[in-house]
Amino acid sequence: MPVRHAIALAALFLVLYLPGLGTTPPLDRDEPRFMQASKQMLETGDYIDIRFQEEPRYKKPALIYWMQSASVTLFAGGDKTAVWAYRLPSVLGAMLAVIFTYLTAVILTSRPVAIVAAGILASSILLVAEAHIAKTDAMLLAAITAGQYVLAALYRGEHRRHLFPLFWIALGAGVMLKGPVALAPAIATIAGLGLWDRTLAWAKPLRPLVGIPLMLAVTLPWFIAIIVQSDGHFLQKAVVEDMLNKVGGGVESHGMPPGYYLAILTLTFWPGSLFLPLAVTGAWLNRAEKPVRFLICWALPVWLMFELIPTKLPHYTLPIFPALAILTAMAVTDSGAIARHFGRLWSRGWGGIWLLLGIAFAAGLLGSPLFLIPPVTLAMPGVAFWSAGLAALAVALFATFAYWRGAMRSALLVAIIGAAGTYVLIFEAALPSLQPLWVGTRLAAAVSDAAPDRSTPVFIAGFGEPSAVFLLGTDTKHGGGAEAARYLDAVRDGVVLVEARHRDAFLKEAEILNLQPEAGATISGLNYSRGDPVAVTLYRAAPR
Repeated sequence: MPVRHAIALAALFLVLYLPGLGTTPPLDRDEPRFMQASKQMLETGDYIDIRFQEEPRYKKPALIYWMQSASVTLFAGGDKTAVWAYRLPSVLGAMLAVIFTYLTAVILTSRPVAIVAAGILASSILLVAEAHIAKTDAMLLAAITAGQYVLAALYRGEHRRHLFPLFWIALGAGVMLKGPVALAPAIATIAGLGLWDRTLAWAKPLRPLVGIPLMLAVTLPWFIAIIVQSDGHFLQKAVVEDMLNKVGGGVESHGMPPGYYLAILTLTFWPGSLFLPLAVTGAWLNRAEKPVRFLICWALPVWLMFELIPTKLPHYTLPIFPALAILTAMAVTDSGAIARHFGRLWSRGWGGIWLLLGIAFAAGLLGSPLFLIPPVTLAMPGVAFWSAGLAALAVALFATFAYWRGAMRSALLVAIIGAAGTYVLIFEAALPSLQPLWVGTRLAAAVSDAAPDRSTPVFIAGFGEPSAVFLLGTDTKHGGGAEAARYLDAVRDGVVLVEARHRDAFLKEAEILNLQPEAGATISGLNYSRGDPVAVTLYRAAPR
């Protein structure tokens, strides 16, 4: 990699992925569940079982929890609530995914195309978001892209020694991150190229008779251990209740019809989505070329698979984004002939649609705090939101005008740089300022102020979001209002947090027990996981 490309990527990583890591609170619900399970591994020393408090968490294998635990141990100095440390593996995953995309594009095309593809992927809003969240998806993308890099090298006739083990170890890591779904891009690419070319001679260096045992050596030890330790419950939860249910029907209110991913691609691939029609046109025109053929076989089958599966979440199609980024980079760097085929009228029409999306995005940033006013009181949008909204609007306007003029490279440069500035404002300033959303963080601060030396668990009546457990402690207890009163009567130096809907039951039971609870701070906000307003009051027992 040339030095100038390395410097450009390092600058992108610094600006795109680091702002907001420590200032944005845990994002309910999935992120604090991952954090808490990793935290419990550190607390118990059990790195086989995965639990959220006493509840088994068997939806994903263990690798991401190991990575998060290692990150906290290495970088957080024993602070098990250091949110940023749990997010570092996601940052690393995003960086590796971009680097392997660059290397794949170098093999398939050229270095100028590769750096453009890396910039497009790095700045895509979906990958930037995943890099800021302590989950599996950014690191999964790194594992998948590493495997695809090997396939691209073999398909282009390169036979380096490191390719064989890298492919199978990457597949094993993907399985240890998210299960068998991690194999889909590699299988789809190999099968698609086999059908298209009517030969798989290029794939012989993969040596599956040796490689599959290598992959199993990465995955089987933990799978065997967890199956034994859980008495087989892991298979029931992970395979039947999670994977098969998602394939068979929409679960957790995430069912969507086919076409969902196509409909949201303009947003999830933003700002690179401005050039997607050029990429599709270029892929069709150049489909006979081997690099394009490889990228089509990477992206199209996986895309169709996820469109047909009823359960849909925006990040499911992230594994095809590197292929889209390379196709887009190829189109942007050779846009003249492609643009002529695409047509001036179609180009203006698509640019107008993308501009409207950008204006809507900017309006959402400018007005999003206003949506919290009923029933949650929040001040008018501050400088952070105004700045982020205006930055997004500038990206939409200047990139679209350059696109309409046919200055594709200038449009892309404006889009990436402008998007980077927008992301910094969103993650470092705008999101942390939305205090009504961060109820769990504010509850933990209230408890720390009221009982800085507490030695007993906090009891929560009502508010049950995972962020509260992560921040207040693994021993946090849950129940109804009456149970909270009985707990406070039994644990006189205890702290209870009572949501408004449980307050009457709490006070009634406290009266029966002749308990005089003293009310402390009341935390009001919005439970955005449910879309409901919430008010939680801290109580302690009055001295007898």
